[in-house]
Amino acid sequence: MNYTVLECKALDEKAHIYTHESGLKIYIVPKKGFKRKCAYFAANYGSMDVFYEKDGEKVPIPDGLAHFLEHKLFESEEGDAFTKYAKTGASANAFTSFGCTAYNFSCADKFYENLEILTDLVQTPYFTDENVKKEQGIIGQEINMYLDAPDWRVYQNMLEAMYQNSTVRRDIAGSVESISKITPELLYDCYSKFYSPENMVLVLVGDIDHQETAKVLEKLLCNLKKRECPKKVYLEEPKNVEKAYTEQNLSVSFPIYMIGFKSKPSKIGIDTLRQGIIGEIALGILYGKSSKFFTENYEKGYINDKFGAIYEVCTNYSHAILECEGEYYEEVKRSAVETAENAVKNGISDQDFERRKTLLKSDFIRGFNDVEKIAGRFMDAEFDKYNLYDTTSLIDEVTKEDVLDFIKGVLAEENSVLSVILPK
Repeated sequence: MNYTVLECKALDEKAHIYTHESGLKIYIVPKKGFKRKCAYFAANYGSMDVFYEKDGEKVPIPDGLAHFLEHKLFESEEGDAFTKYAKTGASANAFTSFGCTAYNFSCADKFYENLEILTDLVQTPYFTDENVKKEQGIIGQEINMYLDAPDWRVYQNMLEAMYQNSTVRRDIAGSVESISKITPELLYDCYSKFYSPENMVLVLVGDIDHQETAKVLEKLLCNLKKRECPKKVYLEEPKNVEKAYTEQNLSVSFPIYMIGFKSKPSKIGIDTLRQGIIGEIALGILYGKSSKFFTENYEKGYINDKFGAIYEVCTNYSHAILECEGEYYEEVKRSAVETAENAVKNGISDQDFERRKTLLKSDFIRGFNDVEKIAGRFMDAEFDKYNLYDTTSLIDEVTKEDVLDFIKGVLAEENSVLSVILPK
């Protein structure tokens, strides 16, 4: 395997990068003295990826297939992978997001035994008419359950109000109707196309020797071959939102809500990381728990300590979210927009700006004490094509003008939607 080293001397961190002959990129991140070890095996294939190009034509894939595939890969002719993990004592999981599907485990010992389970389950799909039909029933129940889950519906409704065409507005699990179209043949076809090694990454973190681990992986990945991944096709998304307000009545004691602000997607590469940093700094300054906005609205009883602000950014979608609970959602939205307008008009203080940059940098550095967080970060960095270790220098380079441009361009009334879940 080809081998390079990625190093950050300022943080005393190092990642050993191996490229398998199949094209699979492998990150081995030693953390000497750490008790737990972690592994992520991920495909750059998520719920948004419902079209690909073939012979110049756009070919559709049923909504929810990436999530369905995630469920089925745990099953094999020898049994369920979770049963194997239970015998080793590992904590295992998997998830499908809009942009990727990841399989992971963490453990204190038997690392290579667990690694064999992980690499085997991802490399050996097993789909039959019987197990696909059974899974359609299981996931169908899951879909129906989430239709009544307030925390999920407020988010999903917000996306549907915010985006007009983008497939991010489609439910990750699909619908009962869309998954009914999934067959073993379709699963094998999409697995072959999107689980191609060049479209995947394997990240290993813990007190492990990178050379020994690479030798183990040569054996575990010996059947992995190069496969071409088709070009994904995404729908063009207009700048404006679909609608400014959406509500739904569910079994909640009091309203819960999200205020979303639609943003421009990032470019592939370092721009994704930079845009994410600027967005986090901006939201922290305006709406963090030390902000004037939070203090005033908290003292009025408009928000409580569950209020939060996050920024989600990638190459296909991007938005800021304020989330809370309570009946004063219209007042809070108005206050949020006015806070952004005042910042554009009057600027932001040097003290707030520097404090937020310091906090963001310290949170990033602190994350290197968490093996799962490290693995997830390297996975994101590989798929978005940036150097994770550039984070601290990029934080230093951000200016107040960058933050004010973000506030002006994103946190405006015309970009906003309000999603509310009301009591029945």
